[in-house]
Order: sequence, then structure tokens, then C-alpha cells
Amino acid sequence: CATESRWFLARVTRFHDGSGNLVVAHENITQRKLAEQREAHRAHVLQMVADKAPLPDVLVAIALDVEAGNPAALCSILLLDEAGVHLRLGAAPSLPDFYNQAIDGLAIGPGVGSCGTAAYSGQRTIVENIPAHPWWAPFRELAARAGLGSCWSQPILNAAGKVLGTFAIYHRGPSVPTPADLVLIDYEARLAALAIETVASEASLQLAASVFSHAREGIMITDAAGTIVEVNTTFTRITGHERAQVLGRDIRLLQSDRHAPEFYRAILESLVTKDHWYGEIWSQRSNGEVFPCMVTVSAVRDNDGQALSFVSLFTDITLMKEHQHQLEHIAHYDLLTGLPNRVLLADRLQQAIVQCQRRQHRI
Repeated sequence: CATESRWFLARVTRFHDGSGNLVVAHENITQRKLAEQREAHRAHVLQMVADKAPLPDVLVAIALDVEAGNPAALCSILLLDEAGVHLRLGAAPSLPDFYNQAIDGLAIGPGVGSCGTAAYSGQRTIVENIPAHPWWAPFRELAARAGLGSCWSQPILNAAGKVLGTFAIYHRGPSVPTPADLVLIDYEARLAALAIETVASEASLQLAASVFSHAREGIMITDAAGTIVEVNTTFTRITGHERAQVLGRDIRLLQSDRHAPEFYRAILESLVTKDHWYGEIWSQRSNGEVFPCMVTVSAVRDNDGQALSFVSLFTDITLMKEHQHQLEHIAHYDLLTGLPNRVLLADRLQQAIVQCQRRQHRI
């Protein structure tokens, strides 16, 4: 059975009557000390997360902190893979390497040890005596070699209740968890979930920022009113507008006089009805030069369906337009004389015939 440590605050008073007797008064301060330890531990972990420490380092710190306060405990944190099928080693600094290697990649399922069962069921799994428990039968020899006698495993859940992994405490011999032990493994599983989700979110944000910054397309984000709120480096390279110069400006600063107002109204209508628009637009650079670009605009809406922002991706197609013009010139004009050829004559003649037929004229 697990032993439970307690803290006491003692006050000793000596009688001054010459008898030498002492009066000892003590107060149980266990809960206060546990709260202080938990707060210091939590602050340590959160500081590592804030400092953007790698997730393996954060998980190792969680395990070592718990073991420092519970010398008989051996901690293990396993992470469920993306497929939700296998547990991968997250941190187990005090367990033997051969044991960690053996369970890395363990397929979860009912009755698959303590952690495999906890990850599969999403429920705490307590095995007080590993050698005698049927769930550990396939791993009994491995556990004996590692000197493990019990394992209490708590699933690590995110805010939506999805299993992210398991937090487990092993003991060298059979061990029954106390109420304080159950509180501990639940608390540590919640702390591990916070660390895992925060680090994952940070990684996703860094990836999104990297894609945004290094994308070959110009990217512009506007609010629902058409005010520019963010642009990437490619936007500046294409348009000549510096980021600081366009933030807070209206999107109309990019519009040219090549399109009628009805053209822009049609784009807005498509965004309202379909949430996207794709097509060719003539835009204007910072020096006034008009250039063609292919644009994709998507609407971003909140849970109530209200438009929050619009994201535009665009590519300068000036070179493509010039190449297209050159091909058309080659197809319709003689290379030696530069005069129109028979292909252009036939095209113009066909247009004239169609117009005369429509108007009942002769050619």
C-alpha cells in the first residue's frame, strides 16, 4: 500500500519552573504545502511553455517534478498518434530505456495494459498488482525485468474530451492509490493536456505564419468593410506598397479604371452568396502602373454566419499576358513583313459575316 506523507507545523514551549517539561503543539499543514507545491510546479511548466520550450522537454519536466515530490513514483507520459491507434513515448525519464522502447508504438485497446486501456476507454485505469492482473499478461515479463509492480494511468484529454495520451505513475511493488494520489494523477494529466495543446497551437501558428510570409502568392486580408488589416511580403513585391503604408487603408487603393463599378459589385455578390470569387482583375501598383492578376477571394465567417474578413490570394500574370499577346501576334501576322496573314484575314472575315447576317447587311 502506498504511504502518504504529511506536513506539520510544530511549536515547542519549555516550562520555566525548573521541571524541564516541554509542551509541543502541532498543526497539520499538508493541504497548504501540497497547494504550494502544485502552484510552483504549474508555474514551472507554464513558464517553459511560455518560453517556447520543445514539448519533450516540457513533458520531461512534468515527470521529474512529480517524481521529486513523490520519491517512490516513476512517471510516464505517452502520446496518442494522429490516427488515434498507437501510443508513442512522450516522457519517462526514470523508466529503463529497454522498457520505453518496448512500449513505444503500443496499440491501444481494451485490456492492453494500464495505458493502452486508459487511452482506449478514456477512463482512469488502476492496476494495483501488475504480476497478478490479466491486462498485463502480455507485458508481465517486461514489467518484471523493469522492476514494476503497479501502474495507475490517467487519460490526457483535451477540452473537447478527445484523448491526447496518458499520464501514468508506476511503483516498484503492488500499490493502492490514496485519494491524494488520484487527485495528483488527474491534476498532472490536465497540466500535460494544457502543455500539449498550447505547444501544438503554437506550432500551428508558426507554420501558418511561415506559409503566410513565404507564399509565392500575394496575400491580403481585409475586414468586412474592406479595410486592409494584413498583407505578406509577396504583396509588397508585386504591388510596391509597403505593409505600413496599406494597413488601415481601403482596398480601393488597388483598383484601376479598367473595370466598371458593376464588375466589383458582381464580386461582392459572389462573396455574399458563394463565399468565394475567382477571376482576372486589373490592379494598380503604387507607382500607378496597371497590371493584370489572377485573384481568389474567400470570405471568413463566424459561427453566426457573419462575415469577419476576406482573404485574397493573387498572382501577377503580366508575363503570361505578354506571352499570350506574342503568340497571338505570331499566329496572325507574317514574321518577315509584319503584315496580317490569312489566319487574321479569315478571323476578321468571319466576324464581318456574322455581323452582316445579324444586321441583314451584305459584305
